[in-house]
Amino acid sequence: MNLDQLYAGIYDWWHDQHPAVQDAMLDDFALNFSLNSAQIEKGHTTKEVAQQIFDHNAVKNYTGALKPLVQVFNQRRAWVRARQYLQDQRPVDKSLVMDLHQTLCAATYSERLFADGERPGTYRLGDYIIPDSNEVGAAADRVPGLVNDLCEQVRDALQDPTAKRVLTAASFMHASYETIHPFADGNGISGRLLMNYVLLAGGNPPCTVFATDRKAYFEALQAFDEKGDLKPFRSFVQAETIKTWRATVTEAY
Repeated sequence: MNLDQLYAGIYDWWHDQHPAVQDAMLDDFALNFSLNSAQIEKGHTTKEVAQQIFDHNAVKNYTGALKPLVQVFNQRRAWVRARQYLQDQRPVDKSLVMDLHQTLCAATYSERLFADGERPGTYRLGDYIIPDSNEVGAAADRVPGLVNDLCEQVRDALQDPTAKRVLTAASFMHASYETIHPFADGNGISGRLLMNYVLLAGGNPPCTVFATDRKAYFEALQAFDEKGDLKPFRSFVQAETIKTWRATVTEAY
């Protein structure tokens, strides 16, 4: 079977699950998604520490660096907020983007960024090199309008959701968001959460971007940034979704 057929199978399986079962699976998904998302950003928190935080909102006997720990607490808070916003059917707009970014990046900006006037949850004032590239994103004064336009396009796609349309909208949301690079820091980690927000809002299964696939992930994003070609990244999201849920589906049958 090709990617489209495999993805369709995962989508159909997801829709066959009772909402209570989906909720339980999302609880398990959150930890692996967040841990991989942190590792993509080269965070070094262990799974054991992250498990404590997600299960108990606390950690014992931790002696490592503070920033990776704060980032995991932030991811837990952001995931809880996103789940609530999904229940409330909160639309994809600039206030959602800013809210989730502020939650994810609270107390993680460097002293240099603070000295430059940058703040979590506030569009960047200056230009900063995008990690793993030589790009700086859109001009700072264009960011608000570009984010508004992007959110409007995604909302339009969610008005009449199908599996393919939602997959495309979520992929477009993340790829475009990284090209715009709206914030001084935390664009990748917030972009991955926003992509999953769109997937779940449209009824599609969520997707872990695995840290082991970091190179392929950035290459697919680069194809969109340089050529405007969404297909490589859309295919990447399909493949990661299949990888996310394949073992669970196999166990179910």
